[in-house]
Amino acid sequence: MKKFITVLLTAIALIVLAGGVFVGVKLYDKYSEGDTRADLYDYFELGSSEKGAIMFDGTILEENCRILNDVCYLDIDTVQQYLHNRFYYTEVSREIRYTDATTVVVAPLDGGSWSSTTAGATESFEEPYTIALAIDDTCYIALDFVEKFVPVTHEIYREPDRVVMESMELCKEVVTVKKDTVVRWLAGVKSDILTDVAKGDEVMILDAEGVEDWTKVATADGFVGYIKNSRLGEKSMVTGASTLAYVEPDYVSTQLDEKVRMGFHAVYNMTANGNLESVLETAYNINVISPTWFSLSDDAGNFTSIASKDYVDKAHARGIQVWALIEDITNRDEVDTYRVLADSNSRTHLINGLMNAAIEYDFDGINIDFEGIRKDEGPHFVQFLRELSILCRENDIILSVDNYPPNSGNSYYDYEEQGIVVDYVILMGYDEHWGRSGDPGSTSSQPFVEQSLDNLMDMVDADKIINALPFYTRLWKSAGETVTDQAIFMKSIDQYVSDLGMMIDFDYETGQKYASVEKDGALYQMWIEDYASMENKLIAVQERDLAGVAAWRLGYEEQAVWELIGSYVK
Repeated sequence: MKKFITVLLTAIALIVLAGGVFVGVKLYDKYSEGDTRADLYDYFELGSSEKGAIMFDGTILEENCRILNDVCYLDIDTVQQYLHNRFYYTEVSREIRYTDATTVVVAPLDGGSWSSTTAGATESFEEPYTIALAIDDTCYIALDFVEKFVPVTHEIYREPDRVVMESMELCKEVVTVKKDTVVRWLAGVKSDILTDVAKGDEVMILDAEGVEDWTKVATADGFVGYIKNSRLGEKSMVTGASTLAYVEPDYVSTQLDEKVRMGFHAVYNMTANGNLESVLETAYNINVISPTWFSLSDDAGNFTSIASKDYVDKAHARGIQVWALIEDITNRDEVDTYRVLADSNSRTHLINGLMNAAIEYDFDGINIDFEGIRKDEGPHFVQFLRELSILCRENDIILSVDNYPPNSGNSYYDYEEQGIVVDYVILMGYDEHWGRSGDPGSTSSQPFVEQSLDNLMDMVDADKIINALPFYTRLWKSAGETVTDQAIFMKSIDQYVSDLGMMIDFDYETGQKYASVEKDGALYQMWIEDYASMENKLIAVQERDLAGVAAWRLGYEEQAVWELIGSYVK
């Protein structure tokens, strides 16, 4: 019996022991810290050893860098998006540029030389590294060079390649590590280890509340992961101190000391310059006139000119400024605008030509009316404005740019940048329904104008915005599936309504009078631009305290309209 009891107790003890071991193993597996190291190439999603990861202000970017000869290179899009949008690359001239209010910096690809031009004086410099290069048709810029103009610092790390960038002006919360520990990929003791941190190291806090007992941090060597709260000590706020020697000059605008009352003067030959006095009889209270004098004429940046010094002198004698207009429409089929703007030599030739004309004819401003810009031309158009604006500031020439209402399809005109570098941004508040579109409707309905202005004001200061009014409308004729249209001068609208026997109603949707008639198997329609519609648009300008108004075009209107403009735009 004794033997049986002994065997039984032994068996029970073994079972208990085995159970204890099993439970112990389970508890150990649950609570012991794993020591598996993460595959860092997987962590950074680096499909190629040629690419490197980027951490910027505690965030790992989707974009990659290249580290060549211990120099970090970022592609031009990454530089523009995260560091400064005024770095510019022209594939035609194979160079990068950085442009601010007074200076143009130029660095050709595949070398260490660069130049800086301010007020006509050029200095040359040399770097011990390649400043910019092209890889797979993409321009890459050395981060060391970018840092000459942007308050950012960086450190390079290897295996895998990565760069840690930080804004010198970043205000961040940091915490001190109080004992040697590791940073894990996820919040858990079994999660793979990303990197080690030592007692006394500081890490940037990204989220202290997201996961119980863990804090999400960014490390100095470029990892975002988790540390147990028990391993962390005191928190503090740290603000970077910029040591950048380069200080970007202010963009000082040249503007009128009163609201702008501007009229576009369609001048298509030298003889038409003689019409100045006749158009001013009606537009008696304008303070700016913009004659259509210049047209792009070839790929080298030349333009045709019908400018007149006598015209300028007569306008000045009446206290009216002259802002000469250059357009890209007349010779669009013959001129490669992309080549003009993307080639540094052609672009510079165009800019110098405009400035020489301003000095020769003594006009007060330049109006850019480039309405045919394509998406691929957009960055080069904006660079053209940046560079032109420098010479305009130096010579007290007012620079204005005509623009379509902002929409998702024309954002490449970069209204925000225009609002910084030019003196006036002119909204062409018309052609809501445009000629030859086959789409009958208002030229400039009230909701269209107000929404366009509000959209533009999201990107440009109100004191730089000029709203351009239409002194015309369109007569639409719909015959079956055929739709044609005809531009009608404001002063001729009543005659067309009378001749066609059109009925007039008020269209509450557009805020305008609407005229229509069915005649000879066709429907004629017109959304009328008149004194009342002009007043509504002027009220919108006044309520938003804009810089003023312009009008396309002089000669289409009655004098009463200018009396109205004078009462609202003072």
